[in-house]
Amino acid sequence: MLDEQLNLQETRPDTHPPLMAKTILVRSVDNADLLLKLKSVWEVAASWGRFCDEDLGDFIKPNEAQSFLPDWLLNYQRFNLETWLSDLHDREWIWWSSAIVEDYLKLDILAEAMPLSTWPLVIVIEAYGGKVVYDDLWIEPSQIEDKLSLRKRNNRLNNCVYRLTEVILAGLALTVACICLVFLALYIERDRAVKNHHAEVRQQQEKWETLQPEDYIITYESVGQSGIYGMGTAKATICDDIMVKAENPYCNDPSTGCQTELGRYEYPMQDPVETLFQLADECLDFCSVSYDSDYGYPTHVGGGFIEGGWISVTDFEIISCGGVIQE
Repeated sequence: MLDEQLNLQETRPDTHPPLMAKTILVRSVDNADLLLKLKSVWEVAASWGRFCDEDLGDFIKPNEAQSFLPDWLLNYQRFNLETWLSDLHDREWIWWSSAIVEDYLKLDILAEAMPLSTWPLVIVIEAYGGKVVYDDLWIEPSQIEDKLSLRKRNNRLNNCVYRLTEVILAGLALTVACICLVFLALYIERDRAVKNHHAEVRQQQEKWETLQPEDYIITYESVGQSGIYGMGTAKATICDDIMVKAENPYCNDPSTGCQTELGRYEYPMQDPVETLFQLADECLDFCSVSYDSDYGYPTHVGGGFIEGGWISVTDFEIISCGGVIQE
């Protein structure tokens, strides 16, 4: 007969098993009846042995085991016979002792290794209506109330921590939701602003295309984009929508090294007003645009999009190119 089968007859709640041990405390409507039912099941389970009982031969198969087990266990919703038999075979513990101590059924387990799972025994307890209130390291009967009181206090503390965590997580979720809504509102507002900006540029450009004179002189300053849109001040003469001359209006003395007339490198914008409209359309972030109230051309474009630079029209004069010599 196996040691576990002999241990089923033992009542020694005060005796610590040799090696490692665990205690399971159970409460039920009738602890004595529950103990009888547990023993009836475990007498069968213990007779099947474990992985280390090789002399017993092959472990019992599920279809064979069914005939030895009660219906109240087989019909329990959370009971799975194949899983139970597998865990029963692989367990590294055996039944050590059982006793009714005050209002509890005390079951002691002799363990060969820790940690371990007592699920094969616990599921049988639950199937017959028992409730496990302690499943941990071995304790003496005199320690039961203190251990359970401590566990209740810990459970209350854990519940408080759990509720506090729920409140904090809910607050974080609300904060994240608010942040997302703010960013969504900012995105929607920016999208609306961008569309309005492009619409304003198109409206002013249509106004310029309708009212623009064929011949005019436009003078403006450019800061922040040397070598790209021209650096400094330039004066462009437009005749019949074609730029015929570009010059530096402040070059009064060419002998100082300044250039009266600007070549393509110094002044690459062949259509100054069209270029201003292109820059105005790109002027979105940290940038501002103003327009001429009469003709609609941009009078100022500036901001971070041109590295903090700007282009401003300083003079606009309508002329007649009849007396202008085109070069």
